[in-house]
Amino acid sequence: LAHDIGNPPLGHAGEEAIRDWFETSECGLKMQDFMSLEEQADFRNFDGNAQGFRILSRLEMPDHRGGMQLTCATLGAFAKYPGCAESKWKKCGFFRQDAEMFAEVAESCGMIPDGKYSWKRHPLSFLLEAADDIAYLTVDFEDALRLGLIDYGELEKFFLEIIDSANSAGYVKTLSSPLRKAEFLRAQAIGVLVREASKKFVDCHDQLLKGEWTTPLTEVIPQKDVLQQIRKRSTSGIYNHRSVAEVVGAGFEMVSGMLDIFVPCINEIAAENSGGKAATRRSKRIGAMLPQSLWDTPGAWGGKAYCRLIRVLDYISGMTDHYAVSLYQKLKGISL
Repeated sequence: LAHDIGNPPLGHAGEEAIRDWFETSECGLKMQDFMSLEEQADFRNFDGNAQGFRILSRLEMPDHRGGMQLTCATLGAFAKYPGCAESKWKKCGFFRQDAEMFAEVAESCGMIPDGKYSWKRHPLSFLLEAADDIAYLTVDFEDALRLGLIDYGELEKFFLEIIDSANSAGYVKTLSSPLRKAEFLRAQAIGVLVREASKKFVDCHDQLLKGEWTTPLTEVIPQKDVLQQIRKRSTSGIYNHRSVAEVVGAGFEMVSGMLDIFVPCINEIAAENSGGKAATRRSKRIGAMLPQSLWDTPGAWGGKAYCRLIRVLDYISGMTDHYAVSLYQKLKGISL
């Protein structure tokens, strides 16, 4: 349930917008002058996985040390990429500010060190990864049918190949609606894939415990070829469809636009709090729109540029798509 909890508005598009803003906007470039290279790496490689760990272990229920007080085993299994932005992992699993907390999780779980602030994956994270792969490859394909991006015949072909059952092929013919057929086939396909991934997990148990296994479980089950075909078809015809591109483009403008508004205002407030030039009325008014929980943070908006920016991203990353659109329209004076 927590897998995507750290994703900013519009998911991967929001992540890209944050990275792009930090590296190309005037405000983002100025912030870099006041950060170490290690701190900059968190924003150059901003990732919802790292934000998710931060939410679970720090932001949710902030009055309790350890956030939601989840077990170390749960937090370890949650970490698909157990390393900081500068580790060998292709994505950032936790931010520099949360590195010591993750190190505590890793030590408690007996995770195998693999460099500075980097570990071999927790064995159970491979089940998390398989669950994610299975869910998005099947459910996104079903959603594409509902949106008219693929036809039913294409979905039936792929899903029946996964299921490989004459009974299922016969039963689906008795259903009249293509959408009901798709629901049935999707549920059957998920059941098959879950069982096969579970079997592979058991077969590779010893290698997993030793940190020697690195391949996603869905890439070594009998249905791996058809899953690859679905992934390829989804990339070309669904995720890159014009309707999706329009949302991604709007997301860039919205997320970077909110950062361009909030961050300079917070920097002005921080300067005033440190005895510098007084913040403008505009900055104080916009700063008042930020939630009280951010103002109650020890040190408020003073201190390091890194801490100020990560607090603003805590707020933006916690927004739903709908809330983000509504807030951005208010900030821009489009709606009141």
